[in-house]
Amino acid sequence: LSQHGLKLHKVKHHYEVFFASGWAKAALPNRLRRYHKQRYTLFSKFDKGIKLDEEMWYSVTPEPIAKQQAKRVKSAEGGSVFVDSFCGAGGNSIALAKLGGFVLCSDLHRERLKSAQRNCQIYGVQR
Repeated sequence: LSQHGLKLHKVKHHYEVFFASGWAKAALPNRLRRYHKQRYTLFSKFDKGIKLDEEMWYSVTPEPIAKQQAKRVKSAEGGSVFVDSFCGAGGNSIALAKLGGFVLCSDLHRERLKSAQRNCQIYGVQR
């Protein structure tokens, strides 16, 4: 890109959730506020400190769907080792781990892996 006079800027926004005196909805950009209404569908333990970056707000698998998918995969596979190649916030990883599986999480972004690790801690499935 630099050959063509263009500069590449990496911009990352990471939104942490703090519930000391309620949700600071104003901290979210307008484009993400519609997802805020669905926060308990995404993670039932959202108030416990779930971490999401901007992309995770709209790409995480909602918890009820992740639970159903995990049940189907677990029964179809018969094994208990799973790889979540693009774990993001860890929604699918949490669901698989809650069924007793060993889940290996990976993601291209280190911050998302840290978020998934934190979210797994909240659900009590991190070893």
